[in-house]
Amino acid sequence: MKKESVKSAILTALIIISLLLTWNMWTYQPTLFDAKKETDVYEVMPITNTIKKYYEVIKPQQLFIHDGENHFSTMDASHSNDLWMKMQSWEYSDLESGVETFSSGENLKEIQKNSIELRFLNEIPMKTFQTMLEWDADTENVQFDRIYLKAGETGGIQSVYFVSYDKMRYVESSVNNNSEATQKVKQLFNDRNNLEKYYSFNISEGKEIFLPVNEPKMVKHQYKVEEIAGSRFRDALFSNSSVIKQDSITSKNSYTDAISLLDIYPEQHRVYYVNPAVDDSVPLEASTLVDQSIKFLNQHGGWTDEYMLFDIDDKENKISYIMQIHSIPVIPFDEYPQTMIIQKWGQNEAASYERPSYRIDFEINSNNEIMLMSGKKVEELLKANNDIDKEDISNIYIAYQLENVENQGIVNVTPVWCIEMNNGKLKTFKDEIVQSGGNANGME
Repeated sequence: MKKESVKSAILTALIIISLLLTWNMWTYQPTLFDAKKETDVYEVMPITNTIKKYYEVIKPQQLFIHDGENHFSTMDASHSNDLWMKMQSWEYSDLESGVETFSSGENLKEIQKNSIELRFLNEIPMKTFQTMLEWDADTENVQFDRIYLKAGETGGIQSVYFVSYDKMRYVESSVNNNSEATQKVKQLFNDRNNLEKYYSFNISEGKEIFLPVNEPKMVKHQYKVEEIAGSRFRDALFSNSSVIKQDSITSKNSYTDAISLLDIYPEQHRVYYVNPAVDDSVPLEASTLVDQSIKFLNQHGGWTDEYMLFDIDDKENKISYIMQIHSIPVIPFDEYPQTMIIQKWGQNEAASYERPSYRIDFEINSNNEIMLMSGKKVEELLKANNDIDKEDISNIYIAYQLENVENQGIVNVTPVWCIEMNNGKLKTFKDEIVQSGGNANGME
């Protein structure tokens, strides 16, 4: 009996221990600290809440109206912006034929005659344009930097030509809902005499640039500029701010998570982010660069000002956007040498990202009108300058520069003539031509 009693006691003890362990397992709850440690999710904090659509950053920089030998344009971007907006709702037909070529300027003049021209700063992938419109057409490897809308054609058909000027190629389409399109084109074409007169300047063989006949009247603005705190870029570009280390020296503030590096240069008003782990050696399609770069900027709120597509380099996987004020490009100058957003891409991630660390806040004054040189004066200066190879000039247009004034955080926004070279470098000139700095990659 004694032996049986011991067995019963042991069995009872085991049952009690088992019940206690089971109870603890059922009722156990980890502490809030431990649970958070295992499941922590860190969210990116965007710099702004601005989301841009493709057509808001991919848009024409100049509008010209061609009436035989007469040409017209304006610095008022409302005409081109309104037309570009309406073009987003047009229904485009299949291409009339495959890719065509033109062998001389005379061939292009046939397309140009009696037309409205929209000119872009860089070639746009047709695939990107189709994505904007949900237009399905076979346009493989087609790019364009000009669109011509023919005016006054018979039959009420609105023809549209997408032209690559440098490659001397084009494709032709038409608009299905042509009554609305032809009406808009006709209205703008008939209003041409209310615009400024321009003339054709053949800067080199086969290279035609349009310049104003008279001195353009421009407005010199004054704006308050806000410097964006480095912590805003840190929180927008790093997914886990708790592991970020900061290092400050005289010329810059640095943040790193042991993989990526973010440098803020206060005196240059510039931000530079690099992720060395990203492989950028595999070339990407131009349309892929556009798609990834816009999504990237949308995701972290990088559209702190108005920007326009400036350059796509699909050989280097680089893409850049230039700042605008009143739809006029802002080019590097003086204490504000950074006016572009420049990205280099790997397959799915940004390998590097360079941009301004400031934003244009609000306007203080815009009452100071100034007159720029006429196109003839610009032509005269260029012909007299032997340091510039005219073959290397891509375009000539009016731009803005930011000039710092004595009051901290206030800039004068000054209009200047700008020469864009084939390699993306920008030069400005008043009575003489000077290097403005910057190119498609934002470097000297």
